[in-house]
Amino acid sequence: MDQSSHRLANLLVGNPGRTACLEFALTGPTLIFRTATFIAVTGAQFSPTLNGDPIPQNQAIQIHKNDQLEIGTAKTGRYGYLAIKGGIKVPIVMDSRSTTLR
Repeated sequence: MDQSSHRLANLLVGNPGRTACLEFALTGPTLIFRTATFIAVTGAQFSPTLNGDPIPQNQAIQIHKNDQLEIGTAKTGRYGYLAIKGGIKVPIVMDSRSTTLR
């Protein structure tokens, strides 16, 4: 929905701009990482935390194995983006990596 925020998130972690990332609306996920990596959260204004400590949006953040990221709810705006270094591996269907699990 917000192509510039999607692209920014990817560029911050060193991915090509169109690499698949996680898009969420109004409420973001809580995730536990099983490996070390880098992430970036962009888009609407959230209050993301890493292991309970606030982290900034719009910059690359180093993640360690077993770190817990909680994005929470949007303070302003609607759509948020989480890019993970290396991208999210999902198949391309009709020139899109969009996925709905329903």
